[in-house]
Amino acid sequence: MREHPEDPEGWAFGEEHAAWVRSRAVEQGRWRRVRRRIRARLREDEARVSPSPRGRGEA
Repeated sequence: MREHPEDPEGWAFGEEHAAWVRSRAVEQGRWRRVRRRIRARLREDEARVSPSPRGRGEA
């Protein structure tokens, strides 16, 4: 994420696709796991920055 801050998930997807083109299933699976972890981390960061309205006493 540090090396590609503008779109880390897109970068990982490109690496996953490249592994698919080269028929390297193990490498493709590794990049898929990396992409999932990046997506989860980005969602955590979003949740930290913008809490849900329910958390502020609103219904």
